[in-house]
Amino acid sequence: MAIQGTLKTMSLTDLLQFLAAGRKSGTLQFDLGKITKQVYFQKGLIVGSKSNDPREYLGQVLLHYGKVDESQLQTAREAQRTSGAKLGEVLVQQGFLTEGEVLAVLKTRTLDAIYDLFVWTEGQFEFYDDEPIPDDLILIEVEPTTVIMEGIYRIDELARYHTLVPSDRSILELNPGWTSSLNLGKELRQILYFIEKRMSVAEICYHMHASAFHVYGQLYEVISKGVARVAGELPEPPDVATPEVEDLPESTTELIWAAQRKLDEDPESALVMLQRALEEEPKNAEAQKLLP
Repeated sequence: MAIQGTLKTMSLTDLLQFLAAGRKSGTLQFDLGKITKQVYFQKGLIVGSKSNDPREYLGQVLLHYGKVDESQLQTAREAQRTSGAKLGEVLVQQGFLTEGEVLAVLKTRTLDAIYDLFVWTEGQFEFYDDEPIPDDLILIEVEPTTVIMEGIYRIDELARYHTLVPSDRSILELNPGWTSSLNLGKELRQILYFIEKRMSVAEICYHMHASAFHVYGQLYEVISKGVARVAGELPEPPDVATPEVEDLPESTTELIWAAQRKLDEDPESALVMLQRALEEEPKNAEAQKLLP
């Protein structure tokens, strides 16, 4: 049985409650522009997710949670290109992280990708009943009710943040004399640096390797403390900033999604991704179809 529609006609909360109540198994896919996310269910429980959003690639998540720094990630990426191993495996081999730390971050990323869906105001969805779960999926087991509660909390918090930070196009500026009275942590000082560079909120999100929800919370704090204020708004969304450290998706599914996004704008990168996907799964029909 396929269920499809838009988030304007059926909310994410209603969708999750419906699938949980019916103890459904399958894949719930969301599409918004070039972003695709999939949430996997087994007997009504959420067991995993995948995303082609570059902010949710493993490398960016590791940077966001402070598990590695830029130089460690760059070193691991260079070793990965030579060995062909997955990023998490390389980080463990080089002693930057333990297997347990990598697994914990992967599980956190899985939930963060789902929580981000709660701030989507539009997008299409489709549920594929009894579709097999990908072999490379990092499995979790979460009650949809737990995810819904966190999602609703984020919706309420984001509404509060928007009272001071109107949109992704907002430009902030520092208030005079802020350094003389506040002792701010490293993360907030990094955000202040980007504010001083006149970056939009959307650009700050990418340079911080963080979700919009997290960055909005930080910006709300600096405005509340009188450190900065909104100075204006760009007339239209800027081009997405490229992360400072090149990052690639980990799984075959995510590699193919990423390749699809780059086919028009950067076909050479798309080719590299498809070749890597076929190295991992030589008989993958979707990658073979896109390769020509």
